[in-house]
Amino acid sequence: MRKMIIHGGWVNSHFFVWAEQTKKSRFDQVDSFKYPFLYSPFELKLLLYQYDAHSFYGTFVRTGQAVLQVPLQNRQVQSPAGDATVYQADQQTKHYPFPIEGIKLTSDEFVAQLPLIKTWADLPYVELGYDLKVWIDLAYEVKSLIGKGQFLPAANGTWKLKENDIPLKSWTAALPKVSFCLHAEQPNSKEEETDRQKEERLAIALHTIADASIRAVMNKSNVQESFEGWRESVGEKWRPLVQTLASNAIKQTPVVQPKGRLEQELGTSKQTPFQTALRIEEPIEPTGDWKVKLCLSDREHPTHIVEMTDLEKGEHPWRMNPISHLKMDAIAISKSVPFLEQMSLANASIQLDADDIYLLCTTYDGTLQELGVHLIVPNWLKQKHSFNVNLAVDTPKQQDIYSEPLLNWENVADFTYTIAIGDVVLSSEDFTQFVEEKRPFIYQNGQWVAWDPSMAKKLESYLEKLDHQATYLDTLLLDEAVGEDELDLDVEWEIEWQEEMKERLTRVYQEEPPLITLPEAFPGELREYQHKGVSWLTHLRRAGFGGVLADDMGLGKSIQTLVYMLYVKEAQKQAKTDHSEPFLLICPTSLLYNWAHEAQQFAPSLRVFIHHGQTRITQLLESEELEQWDLVLTSYQLAVRDAEAFQTIHWNGMVLDEAQHIKNVDTKQRSVIKQFKANHIIALTGTPIENRLRELWSLMDVTNPTLLGRYNAFSNQFIKKIEKEKDSERLEQLQATIRPFILRRKKDDLTLQLNLPEKKEQLHHVHLSLEQAAYYQAVVEEVSKQLHEVSNMERRSLILRSLTRLKQICNHPAHFLKTRDMDAHESGKWDEFLRIIDSIQARGEKVLIFTQYKEMGSLITQELETRMNHPVPFLHGSLTRAMRQALITDFQTNEQTSAFVLSLKAGGVGLNLTAATHVIHYDRWWNPAVENQATDRAFRIGQTSDVTVHKLITTGTVEERINRMLVSKQTLADEILSSEAAQFTEMTDDEVLQLIRLTKD
Repeated sequence: MRKMIIHGGWVNSHFFVWAEQTKKSRFDQVDSFKYPFLYSPFELKLLLYQYDAHSFYGTFVRTGQAVLQVPLQNRQVQSPAGDATVYQADQQTKHYPFPIEGIKLTSDEFVAQLPLIKTWADLPYVELGYDLKVWIDLAYEVKSLIGKGQFLPAANGTWKLKENDIPLKSWTAALPKVSFCLHAEQPNSKEEETDRQKEERLAIALHTIADASIRAVMNKSNVQESFEGWRESVGEKWRPLVQTLASNAIKQTPVVQPKGRLEQELGTSKQTPFQTALRIEEPIEPTGDWKVKLCLSDREHPTHIVEMTDLEKGEHPWRMNPISHLKMDAIAISKSVPFLEQMSLANASIQLDADDIYLLCTTYDGTLQELGVHLIVPNWLKQKHSFNVNLAVDTPKQQDIYSEPLLNWENVADFTYTIAIGDVVLSSEDFTQFVEEKRPFIYQNGQWVAWDPSMAKKLESYLEKLDHQATYLDTLLLDEAVGEDELDLDVEWEIEWQEEMKERLTRVYQEEPPLITLPEAFPGELREYQHKGVSWLTHLRRAGFGGVLADDMGLGKSIQTLVYMLYVKEAQKQAKTDHSEPFLLICPTSLLYNWAHEAQQFAPSLRVFIHHGQTRITQLLESEELEQWDLVLTSYQLAVRDAEAFQTIHWNGMVLDEAQHIKNVDTKQRSVIKQFKANHIIALTGTPIENRLRELWSLMDVTNPTLLGRYNAFSNQFIKKIEKEKDSERLEQLQATIRPFILRRKKDDLTLQLNLPEKKEQLHHVHLSLEQAAYYQAVVEEVSKQLHEVSNMERRSLILRSLTRLKQICNHPAHFLKTRDMDAHESGKWDEFLRIIDSIQARGEKVLIFTQYKEMGSLITQELETRMNHPVPFLHGSLTRAMRQALITDFQTNEQTSAFVLSLKAGGVGLNLTAATHVIHYDRWWNPAVENQATDRAFRIGQTSDVTVHKLITTGTVEERINRMLVSKQTLADEILSSEAAQFTEMTDDEVLQLIRLTKD
C-alpha cells in the first residue's frame, strides 16, 4: 500500500485536516485543476476514525473545503508525495491555489480529539506531516501554559493566553511553510505573507486553542464553583461579559479599554490605587468658558484629587509613579472623545462650550466609564430635576346658585404657568427663551441648573398645545395624573384652582358631599343612602360633572332622580333664573308610563310631557308649549327618530335610564344622543359594565366626554392591560379615575340597612332525554362538517344559528321542531320545570318564569293555563303599553294569577313584581347582568318574603358551559365596578366544538 501523509492547519476558527498520497505510477491520469496528490476526504475520515465509536467510526465527521496555496518552482509542485507539473501556470508563478477537501474540526473538537489525533501516527502506511506534528505540540504547550495560569479573559468574551508568555517569533519560525498555505478562499495577493502576518495568524490560532481548552473544563464542579464566585465578585456591568466566558453564546462586541484596564476591572490583575479623572469646572459668569482638566483621583477616597501641576512635581500619595498610567489614558481619551483630541499631559486643561460639556456628561459618559475614567462634575450637575409645572387656572365667574354648574368643563381653559426645575422657577417667557436658545444648562438667580433641552422642547410644545386646545377637563386630568402616557415626560403637575372650585374638586375626589335640604315639593321620605344619592347628583351638577347612578335594581334610582329634579327646579325658582327648558329623560318604551306614574307619586309638582303621538314634534319645538313642562319623557327609538328636534334645545338636564342602551360604542343611537346639549347628564343603570370595559368607556364618554380620553387610547391603556394582561396597577388607576363619577350601592351592603329578605339560588341540573340527545348530536355533527367549509361571514352566522338550535333542543324538542304538541316529545328540563311549578303551586306562592324565546314562552303559557285552569299572563315585546300594564296589575293584585311568563328582554327591566316569591330562568342568557336584572323584578325594595331563584341547566351541553362563563363574567362588574366576555363567533373551530360538544357529565 502507498504511503499517506496527514497534514493539518487552522482556517479561521476551524482546524482543517487533509491528506496526500503518492501516485501509483508516473503515468497516472492527473486533473490539471486539482491538487495531484489529494486523498479522498471520505476515505480519509473512515480511515482515521476507524476505531472511534463516538463519531460512529467516522460517519458523523464533517468534511469541508479550503484553498491550498502551493509553492511552485519552474511550474513544478514539489511535495513529499512526489512531483507534478502545473501546466496552466507560467514559469514566473511562485504559488498556485488548489481547492482541496478534507476534515473540518471546530476548535472544541480539535482540543477534545488531540489524544486521538496523536494515535493516527500508529496507523499502518500513515505518516503525520511535520505541520500537523507542530500543531499538536503547540496545542499541548498551550495546555501547559493554561495549567500555569498564564491566561486572561479577552474583551470580546473569550479566553486568551497572556501575550508576554508566548514566544511568538520563535514559535512562528518553527512552523513549516505549509502551515501558512491553507486559506478559507483564494488569497487576493500573490505575494507570500510577511513574518508579521504569520505571527498574527499564529496568535489567533493559539488564542482559539486556549479558549476551547479552558471552556472544555468549565463543566467540572470545582471549576464551576470557582467561576461562579468570581462572576459574583465583579461589578454588575461586567457580569454579561464574564458569563460569555462560560457559555457557547456568540461572543459580544469587544469593550474599549486601555491596555491592562480590563484585567483590573475583572480582578484578574491588581488595580492601581489611583484612577484617571476628568474634572469639569463651570464658569463664574454665564457667558464664560467651561474647563475640563485631566487629573487623578484616589480609588479608595475618590474626593481626593491630585492635579496635573502636583503630579509634575511628584507630589502625590502613591508609591508607584502614575505618570505612565495617566499618559496611556490621556491618549485613549483623545481618541475616543472628538472635542478632547488635543488633551495630553502637556495640555491637561481644555476649554469647551456648554454644548460639549453636555455631550461629555451624556453621550460620552459611557465611553469614559469603559475607559475607566472618573468624570468629576459640580454638585449641581449631579442633581436630577424633573420639570414641575404650576398651572394657575382662571375659571369664569358663575352665578352663585348651588344647583348650577360652576364650570363647563368642555370649554378651552384659561391659565398661566411657571416651570420649576429644582429651586429655579422660570416664567413662561423665560422658559420659552431658554428652549429657543437650546441651552443645556441654565444660569438663573446666581445658580446653575442642568436640564435636557430635547425634553424641555417637548414640554414647551405640549404646553403650547394645552394653551390653545386644552379644556378645563384636560387640565383636571393632568392634576389627577390621568393620561400621562401621552406626554412621556418626567413632569410633576400642580394645578391651582380658584377657591370654590378647589373646594368642589376636593369633595368630588376626597369626601362625601354634604347632604342637601330635601325640596319642599317632595311629599315622601328617603332612606339615608337615597338622600346621599340625591346629594351626590346635586354636588356633581354644581361641580360641572355628569354621573352614573349604578345602584342595584330596586334601590330606588328613579325616586333619587326625581327628587334631584325637584331640588334643581326649586333652587332655580328661588334664584329667579331663566331656566325655562325642561329636563329630558330617555328610557325604553316599556318604562315611559312607569316614569310618568312615579313622577306623579313622588314629584307631583313636576309637569310631565310624554313625547309621543302625531303632534309630538310641534309641541317640542314651540317654545310656548315647551315652557309648560318640567320633564319630557321619550324613548330611545323616538330620541333617534326625532333627533333634529331634540338637538335644537339646550336641556336643563338629561337623564338616560337603563343606560346600557348606549353601551355599544359604534351604534347610531349612542352617537345621536351624545349630540344632545344639556346642563347636566346622568346615566341610570344597574349594570354599568355587562361584559367589557368598552361599555364603561361608552357610558363615561356620554356623561363626561373626554374624561377617559379617546377610545383607541383607552383601549391600549386600560382594556388590553386589565382584561388581557390582568394589570392590577392599571385597574387601580382606572378605579381612581372613575370613582368620583359612579355611585354604586348593592343590595347586600349591610350599611344600607335595607332589611331585605333573603335571596336563595338553586341550580337544577337536568339530563337530556334520548330524543333530545339524538337531535343535539345531529346538530353538533352538522356544525363539525360545515365549520371548515364556510367563509368568515357564513361562519359567524353558522355558529349563532347552531347555538340557538342547541338551546332550543335543551328547552324541549317541540320548541326545536316548532310544534305545539308537547306531550308527543320528552324533555328532561321540561319535566323538572313542571315539578318545580307543582311544588310552588302547592304552597300557594307566585312565580315569574323568564325565557329568552317568545315561542318557548308561548308553549309554557299554554301548558300552565291547562294545568292551572286559569289565564296565565305572558309579557313580550309585541304588547301595547296598556296591555302590559294590565298584565302587571293583574299579577300584583289578583290572588288567582299565580304565574307570570315573561320574555327576558321585554320584561327583564323596570318592572315591580314583588308579588312573586319565586323566579325561574327556564333558559340561560349569555350575560349575568341581564339575568340579575330579571331576578330583581321580584327581589327589590318592597319585597317582604324570601325569594328563591331557580336556574335550569342541562348537563353536558352548551348550557353547562354558558353557566361557567356566567360565573366567571360576574367578577368585571365586581372589580371595576368583568373579565372579557367570550366572543363566540370569534372562537377557533376547536373552541366552538368544545363549547357545544355533548359530554357524559
